Amino acid sequence: MTDPSTRPGHDRLAGRYAIVVGGGSSAPGIGNGRATSLLLAREGAFVTVVDRDPSAAEETVAMIRASGGGAAAVGADATDDLGCRAAVERAAGPTGQIDVLVNNVGVIGEQAASAVDVDLAEWDATMRTNIRPYLLFPRHVIPRMSAGGAIVNVSSAAAIRGVERLQYATSKAALLGMTITMAAQHGPAGVRVNAVVPGAVWTPFVERRIEDDTVRAEQRARRRDRNMLRREGTAWDVAHAILFLVSDEARWITAQTLVVDGGETNMLTS
Repeated sequence: MTDPSTRPGHDRLAGRYAIVVGGGSSAPGIGNGRATSLLLAREGAFVTVVDRDPSAAEETVAMIRASGGGAAAVGADATDDLGCRAAVERAAGPTGQIDVLVNNVGVIGEQAASAVDVDLAEWDATMRTNIRPYLLFPRHVIPRMSAGGAIVNVSSAAAIRGVERLQYATSKAALLGMTITMAAQHGPAGVRVNAVVPGAVWTPFVERRIEDDTVRAEQRARRRDRNMLRREGTAWDVAHAILFLVSDEARWITAQTLVVDGGETNMLTS
């Protein structure tokens, strides 16, 4: 797929201020957060890219600026309340407003475990990293949002199907419940909250976990063939779903979960 961020935009987000948490990339290339940052900027938003790695955020910002967009980078620990508040204050527009928030933070963890054998320290660390930012950023953003504000929480297909890591699946499923309740609580103020559930998307984060070239090629082919379309998903597919949900085209959509997986979670099994 060619880089969609280089295509002409349609000013769907012109004049709006957006935050993408986790908008850098853990390895060279285009991950979900970076692709989302690029697409929101292409559509006219001023994007503040927040990442725990300031250099990764700066790289995304450089790509946005090279395409003529507006952006700023903020290095922050998304699990720290004061750091989140400071990041939001830096991202606010001239009147103090924030229009769009995309939460894209998460770790998979190293341990494949069940409730019987999961390491409690890893459980606690996963919950802190995978859930806390989804509370802290809205905590400081929502008071700055007016009617029309939009939040998208990036979950995972692990939230809706059985996987080998209980701690990861549980944390990502929690985000879906959080999304619905936040939507109900803040809907009367005109703030929409939705979730995106990516499936087996091939990203730098996935690629860097597989060192052997032969194994990488085999796994990539297996992941592609597991979905109904027999087509590999990319970060751009996730980013386009997020762009839709934060745009005015989705003005009457809230408390929803949009699964972006080529139909994999509904595949027939023998």
